[in-house]
Amino acid sequence: MEKNWWPYLLAGESVFFLFFWLINPYLAWLLTVVLAPIFMAVFIIAKISEWIEKSNVHGSFFSFMFWMGFIPLVWALIFCWLDDFAFSWMK
Repeated sequence: MEKNWWPYLLAGESVFFLFFWLINPYLAWLLTVVLAPIFMAVFIIAKISEWIEKSNVHGSFFSFMFWMGFIPLVWALIFCWLDDFAFSWMK
């Protein structure tokens, strides 16, 4: 039986971003702005290529890439909302 590791990796990514949002919001913002679009672009390109020509990529890959891009955006929205979208690190 093959073990599914991607929920643990997503939890690790969530803890990673939570840590940076608590310690250094500026760095967390930069990581979110850089990493989320990269993961989402990989997801979109993979879905388009899967649509054009079927491959042997397991379906969980697409879910994994989507959540890798979505989790940083969720943490960014939560912490920006808690800071009233003031971006206090810019002052």
